[in-house]
Formats: sequence, structure tokens, C-alpha cells
Amino acid sequence: MEDQSAIVLDVGSDNTKAGMSHNFPAELEPRVITPSELLVDGAAAGSSGGNSGAAHSNGGTSHTEGAKGQRLHPVVRGEIVDGDGFEALVHSCLYNQLGWELGAEGCIVMTEPVLTSRSRREWVTRLMFEVFNVAGLFFVDSASASLYAVGKTSGCVVDIGHGKVDVSTVLEGQLLSSSTRRLPYGGQDLTTLMEGMIKGRPGGPPPNAHTLDYAALKEQCAHAAENAMELERARLLASAQAGTSSSTGGDPSAAARPGTEPVTYTLPDGQEVTVRNEGLQVAEALFRPELLGQAGCPSVQAAVVSSTSTSYEGRAERPGLENILLCGGGSCIGNVGARLLSEVRALALPSLKPGLCTLPTYFPKSAAAYASWVGGAVMTKALLNQSQFISKWDYEEEGPVAGYRKCA
Repeated sequence: MEDQSAIVLDVGSDNTKAGMSHNFPAELEPRVITPSELLVDGAAAGSSGGNSGAAHSNGGTSHTEGAKGQRLHPVVRGEIVDGDGFEALVHSCLYNQLGWELGAEGCIVMTEPVLTSRSRREWVTRLMFEVFNVAGLFFVDSASASLYAVGKTSGCVVDIGHGKVDVSTVLEGQLLSSSTRRLPYGGQDLTTLMEGMIKGRPGGPPPNAHTLDYAALKEQCAHAAENAMELERARLLASAQAGTSSSTGGDPSAAARPGTEPVTYTLPDGQEVTVRNEGLQVAEALFRPELLGQAGCPSVQAAVVSSTSTSYEGRAERPGLENILLCGGGSCIGNVGARLLSEVRALALPSLKPGLCTLPTYFPKSAAAYASWVGGAVMTKALLNQSQFISKWDYEEEGPVAGYRKCA
């Protein structure tokens, strides 16, 4: 098992990350960051009456149900919902983009979401050995891997993903499953909220409201308020300025005070849109899920305190709160870490001092968005040296349950 053959694969709801572990840390890794979606081939769909078609992901093919031109998502809110689509997506990453050749496959480290079921891991194990003929396989949960990325083995991981938020406590390298809290909202819900606020402005939506890329707009303007008072001030200011035409005129000080006055953003497609306090309200939804219509769902800060205090007879509370790691795409929201820390301190015991984990300075700036992949790359070096991979011999002897013999 050569180091060059070890690939780290992280299939998420929004993006799939894959790359060579021996190259990291480097700006070019993970070299594959591709949307986790497939396009149904129209010719194949038409040949079977439109009941099924070939789903393509950058060259990979698989037969799965879908109409002509339809985009399919094999992973939804952390769960694999389309097995054939998942296989096509992985095939595209390994053979078309990373350069694997049939008959010369290497080893794979797969990061999997917390709360992955036993049957799902066994299915993936069977897929890797029987379909992709891998030389070795290892599973690591995303929470533990994310902590490895920052050089920690204990802490509380807040993974703000595309379709969910997972809050998990890890103690001495082991995920405490009973501590995991899954919140049923994520980045796609924040995007929907942003779209609804822009189109439903009291003074009327902007002329280009129906053609805007709201995901890109959210990434640019979302910014967490320091506290509820700042958000209320921004709301009152926006109400006073509703119906007026205002722009920052390129003033950099305006961009430094998100939500305090209208700011004009230029999207990747060249369109411009003026944002008032929508950026603050989008970020606020993480701390007040009722803004997303999730009135009965706990907030992120409440989930952090609950996760650390109810696990392992309370012995994980101090190391968990003192090492809070924000990761996933939502971690890139401006000031979200400081706001979360402030909210957790208000809920935690006075004797505890909650703190945030930070990525090493030599890591790429965007590494927090794919921290689980980074942690998998860090772990791979030790796995190869210690021969910890599930081998073909292990799989032939034990079957799919081999995925649990060496992997927690």
C-alpha cells in the first residue's frame, strides 16, 4: 500500500471532496471538489419511456430513476438516498478525476457523517470491495476527523452543513454517539430564507430578484450579529431606509459594518444587489431556528451545551466546551464563531471557560469548510504506517462486517 495510492473521500450533501493524502497540506488538495449531483441522460431516459435514465456525474454512469435533464442528489441531509447515484458519483471522482485505472486501485479513507447506520456502512463496504476493488478501506466519522485536522483529540464539533447541523462531542479520539445532536436545518435553509427576504421586501423586491444566485449572495453577506441588540438596531435602521435607494459607493467602511447600512454586492455572474439587514437575519437563524419555521427545534448553542453536559457522565463537559470546533460550509459565515462562543458562555456553568479551536496558520483559508477531509488526510499517514486498513483478505474472511473490526 503505497502512500501515493491513498485517497481521502468525503461525500457530502452539497459537495464531494476527494484528493491524495500525501500531498496535504497544499493549496491543490483536495483536488476534487465537485457538486454532489447527477444529470439524467436524456437519450437513456427516452429509450426506456422516461422511467429510467443514465445518471452522469462528470463521466460516471449509473442507471437510476429520473426524467430527462433532471438533476439528482444521491445524498440528502447526510443520508444516501440513491445507491446507484452514489456509485456513479464515486466512480467519477476516482476514475475520471483522480486517475485511477481498472485493476490498479489503491486505498481509500472514507469520512462518514455521525449517526451513520450499521447497515449503511456495510453497504458501502460491499460497494468498495466488490465494485471498486479497492486495496484497502478505512472509515472515520466526520467529527473525530475534523478534530484531528486541528491537532485535537477531544472537543465539541459543530458541523454546519448544507442540509443539517451536527453537534457531537469527541473524547480522546472517540466519538460519543449518545452526545450527537442533529438539527434538521442547514445552509440550504439559510439560502431559502435569504431568497424569501429579498423577494418579500416591504418596498418591493429588486428588479433582478428572480435571477439572483442566492447561495452566492448568502456566502458574501451573511454575518452574525454580536448580540440581539445589534440585530434589533439593524432591523430598525433597515425599516427607516425601506423604499430608499442607497449604495455604499465602494466605501470599505460600510462593508466592515454588515447590517448597519445598505451594502451593494456583486455576484459571480456580474449581477449587483443591495442588501440591508438580510445578512444579519440569515445568520441569526442558526441561533433562533424559529426564523426557519423550526419552532420546536433546539438552537445551535443549546445543542452544544446539551451535547457536552449529557455525555460520558459529564466528564466530557470541560474538554468539550473548551475546544469547540466550527466546521462545514456554514462556518465561513462572518463572526459566527464569536457569536456562538458568546451564546454558549451565557448558558454554560460559570466555572467553565468555553473556547474555539482554530485551524493551523499553514492550512489553506478554506480548510474549515472541509475539515473532515483534512482530518482524514492527517489520519491516513498513520493508518498506512500501522497497516490499519481493512484489506481484501479481511473482507473475504468476514464479509461486510469487516468494516467494524478496525474502524470504531
